[in-house]
Amino acid sequence: MTTKFKISKPGTVKLKKGSSPVGSQTGIKKFQACGCLQDDKKGIILQVHVQPRATQDSLNGIYGQSVKIRITAPPVDGKANNHIKKYLAQLFQVPKTSVELLQGCKSRRKRYLIRGVLVQEAEEILTKAL
Repeated sequence: MTTKFKISKPGTVKLKKGSSPVGSQTGIKKFQACGCLQDDKKGIILQVHVQPRATQDSLNGIYGQSVKIRITAPPVDGKANNHIKKYLAQLFQVPKTSVELLQGCKSRRKRYLIRGVLVQEAEEILTKAL
């Protein structure tokens, strides 16, 4: 059985009635299906929604077409961006220099290029982190 998606609003994905849920049985991974994880020739592109000044650093699932990350750093003078960079480098076990901010320097929605990571590896890491 193939999975069929219905896009009701930008940023949301719903399954059509009678189709199976997204998961390993269909071969479609949930982070790729929502659009927050993309393959790139240099690595992967991860779309992130940031919540600064949280009580602890954590990955909080999918928020629209992004992965929601809560961080303790304030959004002042690039501290939050540097904190996310360190967090993603630690999460994906790559050097900090392998994580690059592509878009969203002063926005909650950001896009990061993470070099040296395959999409399948990233999918597994993000699933385990939740």
